[in-house]
Amino acid sequence: MDAAFAGKPDEARAALASLPPDAAAEVVKAAAAWQSWLDAGAVWPPDAALAGLAGPGVQVMAGQNPDGGPHPQFRLTERSAEARTVELGDPTQLYLLSRAHEAAAKAAVPADAAVIDLFLAPWSLPAEAGPATELAIPVDDSWIFAGFALSGADLVFLADASTAGVPAVQRHLASSPLAAVVAPAIVDGQVVPDKMLDQAAWLGQQVEAAMREAGGGEQSFHPPFARLASVAALRAAMIVADANDQYRDAGVLRVNALDRSVEGAADPVFLISVAAWDAGNRNALRAQELVHRLHRRYPALQAARYSLDFLHIRTSRNAAPAAPVH
Repeated sequence: MDAAFAGKPDEARAALASLPPDAAAEVVKAAAAWQSWLDAGAVWPPDAALAGLAGPGVQVMAGQNPDGGPHPQFRLTERSAEARTVELGDPTQLYLLSRAHEAAAKAAVPADAAVIDLFLAPWSLPAEAGPATELAIPVDDSWIFAGFALSGADLVFLADASTAGVPAVQRHLASSPLAAVVAPAIVDGQVVPDKMLDQAAWLGQQVEAAMREAGGGEQSFHPPFARLASVAALRAAMIVADANDQYRDAGVLRVNALDRSVEGAADPVFLISVAAWDAGNRNALRAQELVHRLHRRYPALQAARYSLDFLHIRTSRNAAPAAPVH
């Protein structure tokens, strides 16, 4: 139900209406759950309507990694002369698992539920409502240590920027270090990737110099922290550009951030977001590589591998013949 996740209920209704009468039982069950949500007004979130689809692996328990249930969720037959069997994962399972994780996190630290909302904001689905752009309480340093926010104010800025784009930069310029780094890369209301690459490199150098001065010399942990800051700046500008409808420019920043996301900067959430972006661009190969790197650590991602494999097959079939590259 990609259309439902994208916040397009009319397209979701049309997709369900086109379901063939002889669809597999598991597909019919999933379709009925989504149809009940649409019939009830398509008010987000659809958790109550989808509760019956939660498999045994969609349970969050301390110290365990849920696997998302049996894989693959669907085995379908192609409507083609070959009539191949296609194995697919159900994105509904991943959605329900993410909601279970969110609920568990908020239950663990109820006083910081608003902080969790800010962390989630840049990765929210289009249908999800954005959080408030201010915090009544300060963000504890433990939330941002070795992460991609340089201060609590950066979390607020990124949450705002994920929907407002460039105007959010000016609103948070005085409080957010990341907003201050992104600001010089904005020209005529647009994020300029080349300028942002320079800004990110400059920030990394400044952070490393500051650590060297504070510590009385260079330490082995300085470059990794400087890299975190540099990648954080690129990601922040990417979020601004995405919300500013600069699809290509956001893509340039995303790929550059990916290239620098190594060792401690290899954030699984960001890597999976790149895989999703690649899949949307029908670049199944890199998406497969990213998911393959992570699925052993996060077994529920196995659901995404089936769909990516199928996408790869489809794009390979439709590709024009080409001479091999030597």
